[in-house]
Amino acid sequence: MYSTFLRFPIAALAALLLLSTGCDSGIDPNLAGEDDEPTVQFASSSVSSSRSVDSVPVEVTISDAPDREVTAELLYANAASETEAAEFGFPNDAIIGDGNGYRAGTVTFPPNAEGDDATATVNIPLSGNADTDEQLDAVFAIQNVEGASIGSRDRFTLVLGAITLLEEGFSDEEADPFTVFDASEGGNNWQVTTFDNDQSPYMEANGFGADEPSNSWLISPAFDFAETNGQTLSFVNARNFEDGGLDQGLLVKVSTDYDGEGNPEDFTWTDITNREGAAYSEGGYEFVSTDAIDISDEEFQEEEVYIAFQYISSGTGGGSTELWQVDDILVRAQ
Repeated sequence: MYSTFLRFPIAALAALLLLSTGCDSGIDPNLAGEDDEPTVQFASSSVSSSRSVDSVPVEVTISDAPDREVTAELLYANAASETEAAEFGFPNDAIIGDGNGYRAGTVTFPPNAEGDDATATVNIPLSGNADTDEQLDAVFAIQNVEGASIGSRDRFTLVLGAITLLEEGFSDEEADPFTVFDASEGGNNWQVTTFDNDQSPYMEANGFGADEPSNSWLISPAFDFAETNGQTLSFVNARNFEDGGLDQGLLVKVSTDYDGEGNPEDFTWTDITNREGAAYSEGGYEFVSTDAIDISDEEFQEEEVYIAFQYISSGTGGGSTELWQVDDILVRAQ
């Protein structure tokens, strides 16, 4: 799972507040002191999930539980969410008003709840009806609490779909957050290039005219794959010219032992160039897009994982060099 802090647009907050109007906490202020007032809130601010699961558990906790039963409802706030209610398996009678909200479930805490009894779980059902893999937020709120008040963590975001770990189009005309390492002494390196086309700017490597065959690495920042699963890589690329001494001048590799700054040739890299989903330009500066390339290998599930685009040439002149352009690099996970 992957947590993130919650941020709401003003309009979304207003919609959520409208839905909560009249949802009283139900607590008698005379039943608890100021220092130990029982409160109900979400256990965390957010969690992410694949859409492929049947349901997602959402935890609600109580603190300073009173000597009476406490109940609370979870509200799915349609108006404040990017998702559609159809993505969830809410029963027909769950709808509130004109469809701006749905009762997602109810939690009950026993009197004097402590330990495991102080945490209750609502399993949010997923319908499997989504027609997108895009990452979207679903907003939930606590309402209609009886026997306690609502704590500060009163809203929760369920992030459905792929988590975007990196999305880089080099629009600022900088290689950062990627780094470039020249593993040859006199070869040509990756560099940001602009041109009058829809894809510009992008990273480009071309060994033509160099002092020796090129070996340049475009290396990503480190990813923590240990906290996610289902990782994928996609990108667009274009080529021109042809290196007769190589099958291909652009290689794509993954490492779990690279140190982030040394010569990549001194570390272990797994070649993923020709994995299913990969697609490469046949020339003429024609850009092509890969599908989502699966990089969720068990050996990659480490805390520091690097992805690299290695450019190589067999020579320095015509017929022994290729020009490669790479753009729109996207790394996602579940």
